[in-house]
Amino acid sequence: MKLVFGILFQSLALISDAINNVFDWISSILFAIGNKVSIKKPDENHPLGHGRSEYVTALILGTIMAMVGLQLLLEAIPLIFSPKNGTSQPFILFVIALSVLVKLALYLLFRSRFKVSNRISEKAIALDSLGDVFIGVVMLAGFALEFYVPQWTIEGWLSVLIAVIIAWNGIRLAIKTSKDMLGRPLSETHREGIIAILKTYPVIQGMHSLVYHDYGPYHQHVSFHIELPSRLSLVESHNLIDEIEQKISQEMAFECLIHIDPLQEPTAKSNLLFKNIKTHLHQLNLDASMILIKAVDEVLHPELIVYGLSFEQFKSIKDDLEKTFHEYQFIYGDISFYS
Repeated sequence: MKLVFGILFQSLALISDAINNVFDWISSILFAIGNKVSIKKPDENHPLGHGRSEYVTALILGTIMAMVGLQLLLEAIPLIFSPKNGTSQPFILFVIALSVLVKLALYLLFRSRFKVSNRISEKAIALDSLGDVFIGVVMLAGFALEFYVPQWTIEGWLSVLIAVIIAWNGIRLAIKTSKDMLGRPLSETHREGIIAILKTYPVIQGMHSLVYHDYGPYHQHVSFHIELPSRLSLVESHNLIDEIEQKISQEMAFECLIHIDPLQEPTAKSNLLFKNIKTHLHQLNLDASMILIKAVDEVLHPELIVYGLSFEQFKSIKDDLEKTFHEYQFIYGDISFYS
């Protein structure tokens, strides 16, 4: 109805709002398609599932929205400087008022559904509908003003407002989806949750190299290294990490993969090495008293885990450490539970 009356009365604002609603329609279809594809089981060509299909559809939609919004903006700006008279009609007011009522009903519906299901997609639809209610109310006020005071032509400003909203929503969607596809860190809440689980096992002396792998809303993985005494048997270590992996998967809905780093028992040789490293760190103007170093019991590529530095500090000195102590590979330590 908006599109028909917008074309009939040559109202760019109404046509723009109709296009905005068309994108709501397209996004719902793309979401349904993406959701259907994303829940498909892994196969030979997609061993980690199809979850990222939702990100692909969202990126396509966001790009199209941004391009159309910017095009509408270019068409709307001239209307501010060269307004047209006589655009507003009773039919237009009726269509916009009806649209506001429909969008308000959708907002109330999906808000109530979200309270029951707690699905983010339903919350997003509810918020989008509420935004459309705001646009509709502004347009209704603007066209009503034009209808009762014809000399006040503000359709250009309404058109610009809607075009900016369409373009901004598209750009925001594309940026968010791109970040999801490129990779992002694990949330602080989940990170603290994993640490809390690990701390319930006194035998674990630390963890590092926590990585979050996002393969879509239904296929999310975490991997990290835990430090265990080298005296533990293979069976004991395996049973321990198997239990932890299951607990994390159950409590956080993540697939979990844990790598074991067997820690060396302190020796005179390792203590001398740690002392030399701390002396070198002091020469680099770092507070060595706050730094803890652990050695992994490996033969092919001996590793030293360094705790007590920020990630930026560690990255800035890593090459220097590996050049000075060339026999060792240095690893950034996230959390040390026991010294």
